[in-house]
Amino acid sequence: MLNSNTENKTQKEKCADEISKAKKSSKDLKGRTHGPLERKTSKKDRHKGYNCSVIWACLMAGGVSRFKEVNNVRDHFSASDSPSRYEFAVAREFFQELGSPFHVVVALKAADEGNLLRPSHIDKAIEIEDFLQYKLKVEHEGKAYSYSDFCGTQCETSDAVSIFLTMFRDQQTKGKKHVKLTYPSMDVFGHRVYLANNIFVVTVNNLSQIVEGSRLIAINFHAIYNNESSVAIMRKWEQIEMNEKPSWIVRTTSKILDAVLDAWVDFSLSIWSKFIVGGVFGCLVYLNIDLDPISMTTLLMAIGFSVDFVAHITWHYYKGDFPNKRERIRHALASIAWPMFQSGMSTMISIVVLTAVHAYMVKVFVKVANDIGYPVMIKASAGGGGKGMRIAWNDKEAREGFRLSKQEAKSSFGDDRMLVEKFIDNPRHIEMQDLWEVSLSE
Repeated sequence: MLNSNTENKTQKEKCADEISKAKKSSKDLKGRTHGPLERKTSKKDRHKGYNCSVIWACLMAGGVSRFKEVNNVRDHFSASDSPSRYEFAVAREFFQELGSPFHVVVALKAADEGNLLRPSHIDKAIEIEDFLQYKLKVEHEGKAYSYSDFCGTQCETSDAVSIFLTMFRDQQTKGKKHVKLTYPSMDVFGHRVYLANNIFVVTVNNLSQIVEGSRLIAINFHAIYNNESSVAIMRKWEQIEMNEKPSWIVRTTSKILDAVLDAWVDFSLSIWSKFIVGGVFGCLVYLNIDLDPISMTTLLMAIGFSVDFVAHITWHYYKGDFPNKRERIRHALASIAWPMFQSGMSTMISIVVLTAVHAYMVKVFVKVANDIGYPVMIKASAGGGGKGMRIAWNDKEAREGFRLSKQEAKSSFGDDRMLVEKFIDNPRHIEMQDLWEVSLSE
């Protein structure tokens, strides 16, 4: 009996030992399966998406360094069916026998927004007008050109400002009053000079209507270009005029850049908003989109969306009453779902109107030309006799050719619709069709 009990006890101990070994083995197996190696691998996987996102955002943000500001209202800011384009077409038709009109306006305004006709300011205004008309030059094919070299019969349109300022200064300093400087027009030795297109925010004497002050002066630079060389010269002059920054010129026209500087406050809120905005902003460059109001709106919307994300998630994480960080993060992410949905929907609804705006037509045209492959032939849809037809060998020529052909087609046929097709440089087969569909070949 004793031996039996001892044997049973020994068997129970053996079973207990086996169970203990099995548990230990399972525990070791579990440790080997879910130990530090797996935790390390899991951590690497978790950060893989984060690293890829950061690298991609940095690559896209690299395009910011190549961004250029577009500041041509006529070509970039107006819809293709806007009234201003119709007005420009009327002016172009009026000048069609001579060429196409060129028009640049330079506005002068005192830094303190005061009277520009003060002695110290009027001298600077005259200096600026003289510099822009005679001294600001561009080079084209080895020759230097100023505005006075290509304005032709239109030079006198900018002379009104010079005449008025010079006479006003002479009356101030020398007391000469041979001419009454009345507004909106004045009589200069039998010639009527209209000032209302150049002098704004004017203070006049109530009795004599003589000008006493002006807070805004606009200098109009008109010209007519009748060939592609003159177009190139005038475009260069317009560009260098916009980029010219003498110490006495204070440029306040670039509201877009002001918006970028204001946006820096949003940039500094978090590293995430910097990555989001930098990626969106830089990506526009790779899509050949310049800095203009529409692209700027896209950037600001991206800033707003990213700031919403950061603000909401930070607030809910801070207010979450949970014992550990993981639960607080889960609560924050769950809580921002509706605010972010509302933000995204309001953004999409607010810009849906842009789908009806006919803009960036030239960019679309160039993209089509790229798809076809250069060289391409740009033709007027209603054309004939070579009118409105040009050949483009690259993007630059396609943009310029499209603009010129569109103008020529409108003036010649009253229809500015355009076609683009592949240009065959060295054709080996030419087919001609007459009225009876008879095919002749050579």
